[in-house]
Amino acid sequence: MLINFYKLFEEFFEDKDKIKEKLINYTRAGYLYKVINSILISKPEPFVNEVYNNHLICQSLFKHSYSKSVSNIIQTILVTI
Repeated sequence: MLINFYKLFEEFFEDKDKIKEKLINYTRAGYLYKVINSILISKPEPFVNEVYNNHLICQSLFKHSYSKSVSNIIQTILVTI
């Protein structure tokens, strides 16, 4: 288990179980991409397992894939497998 894993993705949620409907902040998404990329370099397996085990995170990433940074996060996760 990664410490504060779910805190990384709180930008995508209104509540714990509800995906945010409005547009995300592109600057925050860019910083999130940098953080996630660093985590994937150091601990790829636990991170990818956590993402795949939480369907809401996967759904939120795909819902907000209009952002280039979020698309890059999805691509990085897929390539890491």
